[in-house]
Amino acid sequence: MEPYDIDEWEVDSDDDEALDEWKRVHGEKALREIVDMTSKEKLFMNIWTAHISSSCVVSDESVPQRCLDFVKMNCNFLVREKLRDQLTVHLSILWDHTLISRDHVLACLEILDLHNDKVEKGSKF
Repeated sequence: MEPYDIDEWEVDSDDDEALDEWKRVHGEKALREIVDMTSKEKLFMNIWTAHISSSCVVSDESVPQRCLDFVKMNCNFLVREKLRDQLTVHLSILWDHTLISRDHVLACLEILDLHNDKVEKGSKF
């Protein structure tokens, strides 16, 4: 754990925007420091964390819908950055922890694959 910087003492702890920014910056820094993750895994985890952190509370029962929303909202980015493998691993972990069903995994991948097919054929999504 690192000590606080002088500037960090000036942050109002009741300021939600400042807290969100602080969490985002420190989360990205923590991911950069992990040496046994590929750059694609880190990129994926950054966008997943930003997505999942956009809600104050994420209940277990909301995870399936949050996954579907994530893929729909980020399909352009996921396809462009070729992050399908990282998404698949992440969904598999969520399935392994019984947070999502097999059907949710398949639905998320189908959304991404359909978008990828449209991109490859040159149509605009």
